[in-house]
Order: sequence, then C-alpha cells, then structure tokens
Amino acid sequence: MTDPINVMPRDAFDPTAEMGFDEGYGEYVPPIEKPADYDAPVVKEEVPAAERIAATFAGMPGNEKLLAHVIDFCREGRASEDVHEEIRRFVGGGTCTYAPEVVCANLARAGALDIVAEDADELSCADDGAAAAADGSAVADEPQAEGAQGAFELGKVGAPPLFSYAATAEGLEVVDARDPEGDRLRFLEEGERYLPVYRLVLEECARSGGATKKVIDGLVDHHPLCKEPRRYSGFFVKGLEGIDAISFDGAWQITEVGRGILAGPALAKTN
Repeated sequence: MTDPINVMPRDAFDPTAEMGFDEGYGEYVPPIEKPADYDAPVVKEEVPAAERIAATFAGMPGNEKLLAHVIDFCREGRASEDVHEEIRRFVGGGTCTYAPEVVCANLARAGALDIVAEDADELSCADDGAAAAADGSAVADEPQAEGAQGAFELGKVGAPPLFSYAATAEGLEVVDARDPEGDRLRFLEEGERYLPVYRLVLEECARSGGATKKVIDGLVDHHPLCKEPRRYSGFFVKGLEGIDAISFDGAWQITEVGRGILAGPALAKTN
C-alpha cells in the first residue's frame, strides 16, 4: 500500500514552476581513487644510441655519406673548427641544407659523437636546441657560429669555448659496417637498364675540365632509354655521386672509383 504522505496530489504539480534547492543541497561527486603510482616520478626510457644514430641518418636523407664521413673524420678527436671546415670542404659545390654546426649537433645528440670541452667549467651541453629526434627528424635551430647561445651555454661572455668532437664506439660501428664496394655492385646490378647512359655520363666527366650540367642534360634528354619512364640528368648524377664515381668541383669530375667502374666488366658489355 502506498504511503499517502509521500504522494503529491495530481492538482498540486506545476510543470512550469522552477525547480529549487534548499541551502543544504550539494551535488554528489563520486570519489576518484588516486593510482598507487600517481606521485611516482616519470622515468623516460632511454633510446639506445644505435637506434638514435639510425634515426638521424634516416632523418637527413641525402646526407648519409656526409654523416658517415664526419664520424670517421673524428676517429681520433678533432677540434670543432676543423670539423666544421671539413664539412664545408666535403660538401663543396654540392647541396647540404644543414649548417656544419647542426650536422655535428645532430650527431652528438644521437650518440655518434662526443663533445670534449677544453675547459669543462666553461662549456656545458644544453638539454634543448638542435637535435635529431628519436623518429629521425632533425631540428635546425643550432647557432650558426661557435659559441653562440643555443647548443652551448657559455659561462661568460667573451671568446667562444674550445672543444673537440670525438667519435663514439657506437658511431664507429655504423661507419665500419658500411660496405661501399657492395653498394656499388648493387647499384650497377639494379640499374642495369641504364648502364649505357651511366657510361656516357662517366665518359663525359672524364674529359679534361669535367662536364657541366648542361652537357649532361644534352646526353640524357634525348637518349631513348630515358623516354619511358622519363629520366632526367639529376637521376644519373645523383646515382653516380652516391657511389663516389663522380664529384663536383666547378664541374662534374670522374673519380678514381668512377674510372674503375668505367673500365670494369659491368660497363664493358655496353660497348
């Protein structure tokens, strides 16, 4: 039986009336239990140097040879200014979108290079600045001159600090594992269709003074092998440069590696 005390008469309910609450009303909020490890410090798992180095190489496509050369150049430790100058020399007339300081900083962040300060109290490596992220992306916000604020923090204003780069064991493992001879053989095997074009380009680069882009364009643009699929001179120049067969010095010049390929069995059958 329904308690008549708790039943509101039908004629007493007004659907248009505002709903009110007395002063003692409070909205109920269920308690949220704090996880047991809520106050525990967050520990960021360290990515192994080998993975960071691989990510840096992948994140700077087209610069793999440069990165390997810098690591190899620093086997015995090199003054920073010498390393930066070597990068400029190695790039020469080629294209590199990264300043020497950024190249070195990315390798140092990846664990391929160690930074050795002449005066440890004067130089400290900052946690922020240019770095190669774990996914390989390179952030080019390094200073454009030694000692500038950013990658390194100076203890005092004045002459830039003296420091050196030294290749790490992990960095040298990457360099020593490279197989340039094998890369060249694979390049020639995979590019067998275009061997006649590669031969023409190498022969032109072997001439006195080398070959300009315009000259190489003339060899490639009307060659029947380059019609379908369409291939331009940059495809062949980049491929030959990638295996150290040619280098740029005001014009494209054949190297000793290139001369060996030109005289080798792979191109002999293109006669």
